[in-house]
This record gives sequence, C-alpha cells and structure tokens, in this order.
Amino acid sequence: MAQRNWTPIKTYSDILFERFEGIAKITINR
Repeated sequence: MAQRNWTPIKTYSDILFERFEGIAKITINR
C-alpha cells in the first residue's frame, strides 16, 4: 500500500483536519 502525505488544513486541540489530493480526512483524538 502506498504511503500518503496528508497535509494539515486547520489545527485544533483534539481534531486533525487534513487533505490529500482533494480528499479531506477528519480525525478526532480524544
């Protein structure tokens, strides 16, 4: 599987908001 370099869009204290080639990914870190 290929490694993807997700780019952070906005920084929050417990939420990661990233994108890669037009696809957004939201991760909640609690």
